[in-house]
Amino acid sequence: MKAHENEELGPGGSYPELQTQSHTGLGGNCGRWGLVGKCGTGHKFTRPLVCRREWCEICCQDGSDAHKRRKASWIEKVMSSESWLYLVFTVPPEVRSNYRTKESLGALGVAVKRLLQRVGYDRGLRRDHFFGDRSRVYHPHVNVMVPGEWMDAVTLARLKRSYATILGVEVERVNVRVSV
Repeated sequence: MKAHENEELGPGGSYPELQTQSHTGLGGNCGRWGLVGKCGTGHKFTRPLVCRREWCEICCQDGSDAHKRRKASWIEKVMSSESWLYLVFTVPPEVRSNYRTKESLGALGVAVKRLLQRVGYDRGLRRDHFFGDRSRVYHPHVNVMVPGEWMDAVTLARLKRSYATILGVEVERVNVRVSV
């Protein structure tokens, strides 16, 4: 057994420490104003400090500065196609402990990207998440948007089989959700 597999999770698979500690990475300063710099004439510029983490109580809010920054960074890419497919590759509970770091979940995201390229999607947008929407329940998954209007059942079945191989689980344990 790997060392990280025997870590105790709280009720519902959540991390109890997230209930009591600030995980903004900014020492509780998320949402406050920070000095960014000054121009050649001496005018000082400030900017709101944001961690951009989905589990941060400030940054996860719709309309927050972090939310606006995320949307702005994607808008040009999203406008490059008339329609998009939205896919969610969920990690089954029995292997979630393998994806507890940014590096491991990022590597899974890269594997998903390559998998999609093999079935004909040469471009798209990807976000890796440790938690569900506005939730503190540990639920790692990869969200992907690819240009298109629909996905046939044969391609979806191929994706699920390949994803199961990547995760090292039976195909029945894999959840790949597709929506338009």
